[in-house]
Amino acid sequence: MVVQVRRRAGADAARPGVTVSDARRRGSRRYTRPMRSITHMLAAAALLAACASAEFTPSGGGEPLPPYTGEVAVLERLPPPGAYRLLGIVRAEGVQLTSDERLFESVKAMAAARGADAVVPQAPVRVRSTGSGGEERTLAAYAIRRR
Repeated sequence: MVVQVRRRAGADAARPGVTVSDARRRGSRRYTRPMRSITHMLAAAALLAACASAEFTPSGGGEPLPPYTGEVAVLERLPPPGAYRLLGIVRAEGVQLTSDERLFESVKAMAAARGADAVVPQAPVRVRSTGSGGEERTLAAYAIRRR
């Protein structure tokens, strides 16, 4: 199906019968694909909404450790005193579409970058309602290196 361009500009104004496909081939700036733009915006919004950001607060003292390259363990409780070194606290935040799994992945990645081989959640994932009807999800965990 060929659709006629209703408004013509410049050189196309003198040529009747310029179609949308002709305008697209010529790189017309007037022609846009609104559905593609909307689809891209929605996809980007969903991707950003599912992301989690993490921050690390060091506990102070001691030499920084090189990044840990193995799998970071998630422990239910801290090991006995003297069996680990507390490196700091990792806090991950996300929004309504962020899964608990994604929050844990962010915490583990940040902890590994700081040299931790295990994390211990301080509490379950906290969910707080925002004023606009959305949710903010937070996870805080101790980053430790077992001895």
